[in-house]
Amino acid sequence: MTWVPWIGISTLVFVVAVGAAVTLRRRGDRGHRHSAGISQLTRRTRRIAVVVGAALVALASVLIAPAFASGSSVTAGAVSVSSTIAGGPATYTVSFTTSPGGALVAVNNDSITLVGPGNTSFSSSPGDYAVNGVAATSASTSPHSVTIVTPVDVGLSTSVTVVASNTTNISTAGGSYSLSVNTSVDTTPTTIGTYAIGAGPAFQVQLLAGNHQTAPDGTAFAQTLSATVEDQFHNPVAGASVQFTPVAGGSGSNGAFAGTSPYITTSDSAGLITSSALTANGIPGSFTVQVHSGATTLNNPFTETIQTGGASQLLPTEGSLQSAVLGTGFSTPFSVTLQDPFGVPIPGTPVTFTAPSTGASGTFANGTNTVTITTNGSGVATATPFTANGISGAYPVFATTGTLTTGFVASNITLPGPPTIITATPLDASVRIRWAAPVFTGASPITAYVITPSSGPAVTVSSTTTMAVVGGLVDGTPYSFTVSAINAVGTGPPSAPSNPVTPRLAGYWLVASDGGIFTFGNHHFDGSTGAVHLNSPIVGMAATPDGKGYWLVASDGGIFAFGDAKFFGSAGRLPLKKPIVAMNSTADGLGYWLVASDGGIFAFGDAKYHGSGGSHHLNKPIVGMASTPQGAGYWLVASDGGIFSFGTAKFHGSTGAIALNKPIVGMAGTPDGKGYWLVASDGGIFTFGGAPFFGSTGAVTLQKPIVGMVPSPTGRGYWLVAADGGIFTFGDASFYGSTGALHLRAPIVGLG
Repeated sequence: MTWVPWIGISTLVFVVAVGAAVTLRRRGDRGHRHSAGISQLTRRTRRIAVVVGAALVALASVLIAPAFASGSSVTAGAVSVSSTIAGGPATYTVSFTTSPGGALVAVNNDSITLVGPGNTSFSSSPGDYAVNGVAATSASTSPHSVTIVTPVDVGLSTSVTVVASNTTNISTAGGSYSLSVNTSVDTTPTTIGTYAIGAGPAFQVQLLAGNHQTAPDGTAFAQTLSATVEDQFHNPVAGASVQFTPVAGGSGSNGAFAGTSPYITTSDSAGLITSSALTANGIPGSFTVQVHSGATTLNNPFTETIQTGGASQLLPTEGSLQSAVLGTGFSTPFSVTLQDPFGVPIPGTPVTFTAPSTGASGTFANGTNTVTITTNGSGVATATPFTANGISGAYPVFATTGTLTTGFVASNITLPGPPTIITATPLDASVRIRWAAPVFTGASPITAYVITPSSGPAVTVSSTTTMAVVGGLVDGTPYSFTVSAINAVGTGPPSAPSNPVTPRLAGYWLVASDGGIFTFGNHHFDGSTGAVHLNSPIVGMAATPDGKGYWLVASDGGIFAFGDAKFFGSAGRLPLKKPIVAMNSTADGLGYWLVASDGGIFAFGDAKYHGSGGSHHLNKPIVGMASTPQGAGYWLVASDGGIFSFGTAKFHGSTGAIALNKPIVGMAGTPDGKGYWLVASDGGIFTFGGAPFFGSTGAVTLQKPIVGMVPSPTGRGYWLVAADGGIFTFGDASFYGSTGALHLRAPIVGLG
């Protein structure tokens, strides 16, 4: 059944006035016809008609939407493409005719859908589409299709032209492609015309034959060079003018093509190119042949090698810097590579390996300290297995052929070597020791480390860490430390003693938003910004490792250094997208990081940049950060407890998917870097990884919200601080006082 759009009401009134028969069709009438003549109207009806007609004549003509024509299809038309380069931008002009029942009405959001071949990419911008010359106001895309809401009314059996700009062609060149069209009324897709897509300009080559050849100097290489010229989508490019150009190697080795060199040719219908014969010059070594198309240098050059005679270098390949327990075999055989002056391997040449005849040494599989091996096709000679003798120590093993000699270093050991202490950092009644593992482990895995102070008991820790906090020390007393490694054989020699360090006196600082500093315990007052006019409020602080100074940071990234804290730079003069919310210092106190609420990271001094959340869409703003002990990574925490880890910082969990009573306001990492705590504004504590739970204020009614936390030096406790300076201690964190009973000019924002 065909449906006709409604006619304007003013036209209807005119027809009634002249006594013409009137027929109305609308959606839902299903073809029922309503007719009346003026002669059949009663007087009353005529009066009503005149009044109604007069009122309707005053209105603008109202068009009623066309009826639904589901299942019908448009009449096939044509498609033209402004550019037929594969993967290139083009404007598609598509024409078709609506069906006898397929009228489209703009006010009903009737739409037109274009579907192209796979990986055709349509623009998502409505401004890139026009229907019968009128710009579209809505367009939605899905893979290789677009649906455009028609901006104009389109009648029944009406020609329609859709112009789709900024469309990306399919990337595969082919002889014939087509689009299909359907509308929200004519819902059955109809294929519209055909168009061809051709390859783009020459972009790359795929090497087919002649690569990595070797020839004696002055002779021709066995194969001519051939390749396929392709565009950026791997479509073969026909008719491309290309040039094979020899490029000399560092030694001056090169080649020349028969006829003219460089050699110029044109790709055939399959994109194939083939050079003339290539002849090596008289200089041994390697060179390349580059392929050009016009001004474009195509990828994948050919690499060719010119052989030479005579060995000139003997290079150690494997086996140097090895160690073995007395009387056991070394894990890797000694091997060398014999080459000519230009790196060409030389096979079939004997090489003799020799270990010392006395002292620390070993024997080869033949039971002696020497063995001779012939180089293989790759110029490599590998000695038979080597076993350490019963004397400890380091010694050389030499490889010799003709006048060429190279050497290896081997060690016969039983115990691991000494570690190297990196830092000894004073803490509250304790010292944090960091060290590097020994170079030699004694040919068996290290199982533990022993840290020995100059006075007091030694501390044994796992081999999985190179950091430990030695507690139970006396504040104000100097100590030095050594570290020894343990393996299956026993305890190795100690490291060199650390520098003397004195545990710092116990206490903490509180900082207010005006930079006012409040000291407790035996911590010293080193200065503040309480009397300074700040451009932006203070939002946090960090203490130096020795406790003799601190930094304050403002929300504009301004840094204020006091005591032995050094200034390494600030973000105070940078245009920040979001305010700074926290800072963290490096373990040695020679740098620090700042973090903004969008997760942007600013690194100063020896603080390394490992990544940021600045380019990510965050569900909630960042409110704090913590760094790993070595400074090789850090965590960021958002107010919903979401954790973002960078560098070597490992993700141990988050509260990002938990409904929190109060938002997260800060975090702290464990001293060994294997876990972290999160703290909410109600003092709720959330532990992850190796961070233990020691208590919280989550069930306590607070006068002011919690604003931050700091772990104790041992990691066996922590302090929480509220905005009024109230201090809450848990685990081995001691209470030294608070500002909870004081009237503050500005709220507390941090603890150090």
